[in-house]
Amino acid sequence: MTINLKNISLCPNPTIIIHTDGSCIGNPGHGGWSYIRHDHSDGILVQETMKSVYLHETTNNIAELLPVIHALENCPTGVPITICTDSKYVQDGCMKWLEGWKSKGWRKSDGKPIKNIALWIKIDGLIIEKTPKVVWVPAHKGVSLNEKADGLARDAADYRITIDETTYFDIEGNPISTPDISQEEQE
Repeated sequence: MTINLKNISLCPNPTIIIHTDGSCIGNPGHGGWSYIRHDHSDGILVQETMKSVYLHETTNNIAELLPVIHALENCPTGVPITICTDSKYVQDGCMKWLEGWKSKGWRKSDGKPIKNIALWIKIDGLIIEKTPKVVWVPAHKGVSLNEKADGLARDAADYRITIDETTYFDIEGNPISTPDISQEEQE
């Protein structure tokens, strides 16, 4: 069987799991966001992508929304996607509130416009296109990829750094420094 490491949608039984987080020093203030994306084929990790970005001026909610947008923009359609977030604002917004906001002209139940409307409209379009499941995970409770995403977001905010790196794995789970376009699996 051939596993295409450059295009997860061509792999057998592909799935994508993404952990997102945001950080803000001050609120508003400078901050950062991050996501860690794991691409799986038949339950085997074949690729890990980590991205974090420094934000000069933001709020915590914006820093929580941006990694969802950027991660989904870089996912193929037609592949099951799960987004894991420790933000109830993100999880409830995506899974509970979006339809109500849209039906009320992007307003809350009190009639006031929702905050961060442009970001929510973008997320709505991506959810319609990519159909991810968005789940809440507890912060600082030992969920390893959530802890890692939290550290990347905090480092982006604290040290004003940006990371964008991808690691590919062979079928035995070993990192590959420079992958071929595809890799043959021994049968």
